Amino acid sequence: MKKCLLWGMGRVFNIYVDKVKEHERLQHFTVVGVTAAASQYPELRGYRYIKKSDLQAMEFDFVIIMADGKALEEIRTEILTMGIAEWRVLNYRILTLDNLDMDRYVRIKRNPPSIICHNCWGGYTYHSLGLRFTSPMINMFLHENDYMKLLRNPKQYMSEELQFVEMGYSEGLKKYYPRVKCGDIFLEFNHYDSFEDARKCWERRKSRIDWNNLFVMMYTQDIELAREFAKLPYEKKVCFVPFPSEDESWIYVDFRNEAAWKEQKFGHICNSMARGDIPYYDVLDLLEYGKFTKIVKTFE
Repeated sequence: MKKCLLWGMGRVFNIYVDKVKEHERLQHFTVVGVTAAASQYPELRGYRYIKKSDLQAMEFDFVIIMADGKALEEIRTEILTMGIAEWRVLNYRILTLDNLDMDRYVRIKRNPPSIICHNCWGGYTYHSLGLRFTSPMINMFLHENDYMKLLRNPKQYMSEELQFVEMGYSEGLKKYYPRVKCGDIFLEFNHYDSFEDARKCWERRKSRIDWNNLFVMMYTQDIELAREFAKLPYEKKVCFVPFPSEDESWIYVDFRNEAAWKEQKFGHICNSMARGDIPYYDVLDLLEYGKFTKIVKTFE
């Protein structure tokens, strides 16, 4: 069984410590101790406190950072300066995975797919798993017809130079954002304040695309678009739809008959799944194989 060191004893630790214990009960991993930039404790919620000066003598497979925001990045930097390999440094968000398989997760972490999508689903998925962004399709969206154009010839569109068009307005975010032309399609950078910021992020992340490891995602309520999507020649692709599946790449989400979902928009439900707020599929199966495996809850 894999041995994990927990790093951090603040708010995130207190929120997620019960999930840690549940993963231990299910034998997903075992915890060898907890460390942090704090005074020494004899134990913390049943776990041995380990001084940072003693870590070099410890044996463990992974470090799980129990912090977020600025503290998470500071801890990550400190861990890496100690010579611990980046692939051994995990984000506490993996604790929300019901069917956690450490070997599979690390395999994906070391070689994350480039998620091509037309909305925030990809960014939410990367973030919830603590993965590096290997796609430029982050914090922006495309309208469905433009997205289908991009999917038919993605390398061509990725070679186009972006051209600023105008500042659009997001009613949901209550802010203006840059609308950008990429060839003959529009990119809506709704989470950016300026064209220059959007362009820099697009170019930087575009250079990370692994064309041999693509994962293509879409959601739509248009059955004809879903049928077009099903014909696209991608090895790993899924389309979330609100009608019974005609194709193995479709994932049927019967949101109209779920009491908790009736008042929500279909797209919001799909993004909530990506954030981990609605457990519905095994995300590791999805990213590694393009396979839909419905989640069977093992714990709350």
